[in-house]
Amino acid sequence: MSAEGPVTIKLGPGTFPFEELVAGAMGKGTHVTEMDGDVKLVAWAPDEKRGNRNSVYVKCQVKGAMSAQGERVAIEVTMKDTLAGETGAVSRFDVLLDAARVAVKKADCLNSPPLPEHAPDV
Repeated sequence: MSAEGPVTIKLGPGTFPFEELVAGAMGKGTHVTEMDGDVKLVAWAPDEKRGNRNSVYVKCQVKGAMSAQGERVAIEVTMKDTLAGETGAVSRFDVLLDAARVAVKKADCLNSPPLPEHAPDV
């Protein structure tokens, strides 16, 4: 699912294995913040042509899926934008956390991952 425009939000299976998103700098300007064992925030390296990209990865064991799915394939909610000015990473992550809450509710995750109301300073 996605919407196109100056801000694009996409939802789907994680493009990276959850365990490979290690907290801290991942190189080339990408940074991972671990919220708890089930939620990670990823600020991807900025790109002049494509703008900003931020993601929330959430472990979600989907009913009926293989047991390894919940550990290896997280839900990913990603926002790309070309906004400048006062719109910082925390504001972007707050929007992504709201979208992730909706996704977790719709997916009826068996593990009930805790999603904070607001992103920490990243």
